[in-house]
Amino acid sequence: MKLKSQLLGFVLSSFMASPILYAGSETSSALTNQLQQEINAYYNKYSKKEKFTAIAASVFIPQNQMNYKKEIKTVVFGTMGYPPISQPITSNNLFDIGSITKSFTALILLQLQTEDKLTLDDPLGKWLPQYPNWKNVTLRRLLNMTSGIPNYSEDDEFSKEMESHLDKIWTNEELLKYAHPEKPLKKKKEIFLNTLIPITFLLHW
Repeated sequence: MKLKSQLLGFVLSSFMASPILYAGSETSSALTNQLQQEINAYYNKYSKKEKFTAIAASVFIPQNQMNYKKEIKTVVFGTMGYPPISQPITSNNLFDIGSITKSFTALILLQLQTEDKLTLDDPLGKWLPQYPNWKNVTLRRLLNMTSGIPNYSEDDEFSKEMESHLDKIWTNEELLKYAHPEKPLKKKKEIFLNTLIPITFLLHW
């Protein structure tokens, strides 16, 4: 988590501080080179200490509003693993996004609150009545990991199913099934909650 926060921080500080909103091709190239240098420097300084072998970062550098996809610049540095798995990574390699999703999931809820579409003190029963055992859990408790809702990703059956179908695209409802909404909640002070994510996306869409 510390590493992910540091990486996010340096990417944001490097590019959000730039006064250029829409970059020309030369400026875009310069910013891409700048990001590559930052990535390389971070790797050389922290890879042994933080025990990672590669970094990939994608940054949106707007030039032409008609073609957003080409304006996402990706830079990489490092290898796929420790020797003997020492092949250099490329921009086509995939990474487990992990708990980075929790950051922008929380942002979605905060944005919806800013738009007066919900409040963080709303109970789930207001928005998702199909889960009556969770009806008194507030969105705030989801965000601060004190809801007591089980973590679907720790369910044994889910793990077996996922390992058997690595290419499966899961719906939010399918993921929540493995959080066992049919069971009463157990009282817990704190739980690391991946279940926050599919719940939030059900709220949003």
